[in-house]
Amino acid sequence: MSFGTLAIITLVLMAASIAEHLWGTEVARNCFYTAPWVLVLWGVCAIASAVLVWRGRRRMGYGGVLIHLALIGMLCGALTTHLTAVTGQVELTSGDESLNTFTESDGNIGHFPFGIKLLSNSTAYYPGTQTPMDYVSLVEITDEEGTSTEGRISMNQILVHDGWRFYQKAMGSDYSVLTVNHDPWGIGITYTGYTLLLIGIILFFFQKQSGFRQALTHKAWQRGALTTAILLGTAQFTAASEPETLQRGVAKTFGQLYVYHNGRVQPMQTLARNFCVKLYGKPSYKGLTAEQVLTGWLFYYDEWKNEPMIRVKDEGMQQLLGLQGEYARLTDFYDTNGYKLDAVQSDERNRTWQETNEKCKLAGLMFTGRSLLIFPYSDDGGETTQWYSWMDDLPMQMPVDDKRFILGCMDYVAQCLQNGRNIEANNTLTKIKEYQEEKAAAHALPPPLRFEAELLYNKIAHTRPVAIVCLIMGFCFYFLSLRSLIADRRLPRWCVIGQSLTLALVGCWLLTLLSLRGYIGGYAPFTNGFETMLLMGLFAAFGGVAFQQKMPLVQPFGLILCGLTILVAMMGDSNPAVTPLMPVLSSPLLSIHVVVIMISYVLLAIMALNGGTACLIALLRKRGVVAPTKNPEFMLSLVNRLLLYPALLLLALGIFIGAVWANQSWGAYWSWDPKETWALITLFIYSFPLHNKSMAAFSRPGLFNLYCFIAFASVLMTYLGVNYLLGGMHSYA
Repeated sequence: MSFGTLAIITLVLMAASIAEHLWGTEVARNCFYTAPWVLVLWGVCAIASAVLVWRGRRRMGYGGVLIHLALIGMLCGALTTHLTAVTGQVELTSGDESLNTFTESDGNIGHFPFGIKLLSNSTAYYPGTQTPMDYVSLVEITDEEGTSTEGRISMNQILVHDGWRFYQKAMGSDYSVLTVNHDPWGIGITYTGYTLLLIGIILFFFQKQSGFRQALTHKAWQRGALTTAILLGTAQFTAASEPETLQRGVAKTFGQLYVYHNGRVQPMQTLARNFCVKLYGKPSYKGLTAEQVLTGWLFYYDEWKNEPMIRVKDEGMQQLLGLQGEYARLTDFYDTNGYKLDAVQSDERNRTWQETNEKCKLAGLMFTGRSLLIFPYSDDGGETTQWYSWMDDLPMQMPVDDKRFILGCMDYVAQCLQNGRNIEANNTLTKIKEYQEEKAAAHALPPPLRFEAELLYNKIAHTRPVAIVCLIMGFCFYFLSLRSLIADRRLPRWCVIGQSLTLALVGCWLLTLLSLRGYIGGYAPFTNGFETMLLMGLFAAFGGVAFQQKMPLVQPFGLILCGLTILVAMMGDSNPAVTPLMPVLSSPLLSIHVVVIMISYVLLAIMALNGGTACLIALLRKRGVVAPTKNPEFMLSLVNRLLLYPALLLLALGIFIGAVWANQSWGAYWSWDPKETWALITLFIYSFPLHNKSMAAFSRPGLFNLYCFIAFASVLMTYLGVNYLLGGMHSYA
C-alpha cells in the first residue's frame, strides 16, 4: 500500500508542476500541493510506511529504520508547520515607534508578544562597486516587561526572539521589510528528521545486512568479472577578408584596461570576450581576438556594421531579416521603414525576439562607447568609486584636468589609429591604465594576482574543443570496451592509459576553470548552470581516474559524461560571465548542497549509461551476436545496484541540506518550486528499485537495468526541463 500511495503522490506532483506552469502558483497550491485530498495521501503513505518499517525492522537494520523514520518525521514536521505555523511580513521605518503587529500571509493582522523598532539599515557593497553584497538591519525589541535588546538581521543571518524568527526581505533608504515566521514545533520536528536522516545514512553504509554491503560483497566480484563488466559509462574556415581593426598587440593593451561591467571591476578583455560570444556565439571571429572584435566595433564601426557576425538562431527571425543563413549584419535590422523588429506584434515578442533585439542594440551601443565605464572617480575621500565613460556627463566637482583627459584621450587614440600611429595609440592606452590605478579608490580595483587570473581564465576557457574531444574519444573507447565485453577479454593497455590520461587532463582543466572562477568572483563557483555542469564533469573525470584500478571500464562513460556536461554548459549559457554573488547566495550551505547533488547526478547518469549498455547487450543476444552462455547484464545490474544506494542517499541529503539553507535564508524550507518538486519526484522514482525485497520485479536484472535507463529522464527534467520549460526561482535559463 505504501508503494502504491507513493506512486500516486509522484504522479500528483508531476501534474502539479505542469499545472503551476499553465495556470499559476495559486492553482497548483490550492488544487494539489496543499489540497486536503493530497494531505490525506501523504498521511496514508506515512502510516503505511511506518507499518512497513515495523514489519521489516530486523531486515532493514538500524540505518534503514532510522532513514525511514527520518522521512516520516519530516512529513510530520511539514504537517505541523502547515497547521500551526504563522508567517507574514512587517515593514519597519526608521524613526517610527515600536510595532507589535504584522501582516500575515493570508492578509490578516497578527500580533507579536513584544515590540520591534528599526534603529538603522544599511547596504554593504562589494569593494569598488555599487553592487550590493549584503543588506543589514539593526532593530530593537522591547518585551512586555520593558526589557529592550538589540539585534542584527541580514541575508542568511536571522534574528530569533521567543520563537519568532525575522528574515531580511527588502530594504529602502529608510525602511526594511522583514519576513516573520513563528513555527517552534514544526521546525523542531523537521530538523529532528534531518538529524535522524544523517545518522541513518552513516549507519546504513556500515551495517552488514544493508543492500549496499550485500551488493558490494557479492561473490560475482570475487571471480574477477568486475574488470570486464563495468561500463560507466568544427572548426569553420572562411576565405573572406578580415575587417579592419587594431593590431593584435594594441588590442591586447586595450584588453588589459579596467572596466566596470556586470556589477564588478574586471579586465576589458572579459567584456570583449562576453561581447563576442554574445553576438557571434564564439570568443573569436575570423581569426581575430575578442579584443580586436570589440575595438573593431568601437573604432571602425562603418565597416563592422556590414560584418555578418550577429547570430540569429530563430528561422522566423531569419526570414524577417531576409537572411540566407543564421548570421546577420547590423544593417540587416533596418530598411526604409525603420527597425525591422518593430514590425513584430507585441504579443509575439517572446524570448527569441528579446534575445535578437538585445544583440542588435548591444552592437549599436558599443559604437557610442557609453557601455565602457573605464574612468574612475572618487569624491568622498576615497571610500567609494563611480565609473564613467568618455561619453557620460562628468560630475561638476571633478577637477578640470581629469575632465580634459577623460574627454580627449579616446579621441586621440582614434586619431592615432586613423593616421597609422599605433605606438602612440598603445602608449595612450597605457596612460589610461595608469590613470585608472591612480584615481580609483582604495580596494576599488581587483588585486593584481586576481586580475592576471582573470586574463588566464579568458585564455583557457574554450569549452567547445574540449567537449568535442571528450565525446569523440569517449564513444570510441566505449565501442572498444563493448567489443571487449562481448568477447570476454580485457582492453589493451594502451587503451586504458589513453583513457586515464585524457580524463586526468580534462579533470585538471575543469578544476582550473572552476578554481579561477571562484578566485575571480570571490565565492564557491557552484551558483549557476554553467558552473554546476562543469562541476558535474569534474566529478565524472576524476571519478573515472579514481576507480580505474578496480573498475577500469568506468572511463568511457566518464569521458562521455564530461563531453555532455561541458556541451550542455556551453549551450545553456552562451555568455558565462563571472558576476558578484547575490547576497542570499552567500552561504556555505549552498556549496555543500550543490556538490552533494552533483555527485548524486553523476552516479545516476553512470547508472543510466550502464543500464542502456545492458539493454543493448540483451538485444544483441537475441540477434545472436552475443553467446547465450554469457550474461554480462547480471554484472551490470549488480554495479547499478551498488551505485543506487549512495546516489539516492546523497540526493536525499542534498535536497534536505538545501531545505535547511532555504529556511536559514528566507524562512521556508520548502516552497514547492518546480525544481524542488522535481528533485523530490526523482528521489521517489529511484526509491522504488531500492525496495526490491518488497517489489520482487526489481530483482530481475533486465527490468532493473531498463528502469535505471528510463528513470534518468527525471534527472534530465529536474536539471534541464525545469530550467527551459517550467521556470521558477531555481531556473538557470
